[in-house]
Amino acid sequence: MKKIDFTRSFLILVMGLFIVSCSNDDETIDSILGEDEEIVNEENSADDSDETDDTSNNENSEDDSSDSDDGDDDGNNDDSSDDDTEGEDSSNDNDSSNEDSSEAMLVGDWRLVRATVNDGQASTVFNGSTINFPFTSTSKDEDVDISFQENPNIIQGMGQYTNVIEFSFLSLNFTEEATFDSPLTNGSWEMINDELVIGDNTQGNGTFVINELTANTLILQTDFEQTVPTNDFELDANGVLIIELARN
Repeated sequence: MKKIDFTRSFLILVMGLFIVSCSNDDETIDSILGEDEEIVNEENSADDSDETDDTSNNENSEDDSSDSDDGDDDGNNDDSSDDDTEGEDSSNDNDSSNEDSSEAMLVGDWRLVRATVNDGQASTVFNGSTINFPFTSTSKDEDVDISFQENPNIIQGMGQYTNVIEFSFLSLNFTEEATFDSPLTNGSWEMINDELVIGDNTQGNGTFVINELTANTLILQTDFEQTVPTNDFELDANGVLIIELARN
């Protein structure tokens, strides 16, 4: 009976020691696991910090690149603006120089070589009806002198020429002659681009297109609208008047 009690007591003691041992092992395992978790957390924290630093560096790099591009764009825009301004100034200088050269070439004494009317159309009243028909007009016996002066810009025209007009009317051919004064009369003159504007001019509309201007030749063009007297009737004529002058 006593042996049985001793054996039971021994077993109880062994079981107690085993339980205590297991309990200590769990604490040790928990401690080890806790340390591992702290290491993992520290590594994760370090990785997050590295990623944050990399992202920040990338953003700063992109900002620097953007600022550099903006600076280049601003520099290019400034250069382009400067080039455009210089181009406009150069163009204006060239235009002014060309006008001055043309005006200098215009100044002097000229004589009329010929005066013709292109695309002529005429009308007249016959037996109470208005009849329209084409005509041609040339000049002969030109005795016209024209002088351009500067400072002030004054033009003087004097002399006359004979206008020869040809047309068909009621199936009949006509050739009529009329005496005209100088196509350019006294007044002021101004050159604007490719036009010669003459003030106080009684012929044409006062504005003449410069078709040609050289050292010895001046060809002008203007609208022609005038009543042309003939031996039998008057013609209301219009067309394009071409005036050719040569330097004296």
